[in-house]
Amino acid sequence: MDTNYFFKTNIDKILSAFGKTNEDVKRDIETIKTWLDAQKHLPELPNEIMIRHFLVNNHFSIERTKQTLDMYYSVRTIIPEVFQNTNPTSSNMKDVYDSVAFSPLPNLTPKLQRIICARYNPIPEKFNSDKGVAIMAQIYEVRLWEDLSLGDIFILDYQHLKMGHLTKVTPKMLREIAFIFEEVWSKRIQEFHVINAPSIADPIVSLFKKFLYKGLKEKVYLHKSLEELHLHVPQSILPVEYGGNEQSLDTLYGK
Repeated sequence: MDTNYFFKTNIDKILSAFGKTNEDVKRDIETIKTWLDAQKHLPELPNEIMIRHFLVNNHFSIERTKQTLDMYYSVRTIIPEVFQNTNPTSSNMKDVYDSVAFSPLPNLTPKLQRIICARYNPIPEKFNSDKGVAIMAQIYEVRLWEDLSLGDIFILDYQHLKMGHLTKVTPKMLREIAFIFEEVWSKRIQEFHVINAPSIADPIVSLFKKFLYKGLKEKVYLHKSLEELHLHVPQSILPVEYGGNEQSLDTLYGK
């Protein structure tokens, strides 16, 4: 993903949503940096841009920001299979990249949320569940540096879902995703919208909901049409195949 000018955000409006000024943010960042200096177990010290991202994610709660920053590094030892052997140029990762299309959308919603679209491609033999989670984590890494929003909305397109995918979508994989959502991403996911789902997708959706934290379980929507989707998310900022004015998901994913 070439992220140069990819993410369109509005830092002033986002800070204003929390009643924060730039001076407030600088003061909070210094508080976190002082705490970080004493955390000798961390492999590195995040810079101010990353700290600001975590502060926004945690609604400027200093204590929660400390917890999620610690977990951001700890998760690599808690679920190492997601983070090991993920060199983007390796053949195994290339296969996984080819097996999905996964991309945030460039424009924020009017509520300053970031929409993220994800779709299986019709080649389940190339899909690997752990490395599929790794792609999600890699894109989040980019967002740490270049994006700010007031929350995420996921659109899950199951148009090409096949039985070959189902055999690889394990409870372990879903548990890992839910853990990252809650402990690293600070419950910033606000909604899931499932579209183009065949009946074989029902077990995945039901199982996934079991692992989600309570507030998010009720925010998983299954839509029978794009018109239903458009009642929940702004149509104009969606990829063209979903009725919007944005480039196709494949094009965005390849950037």
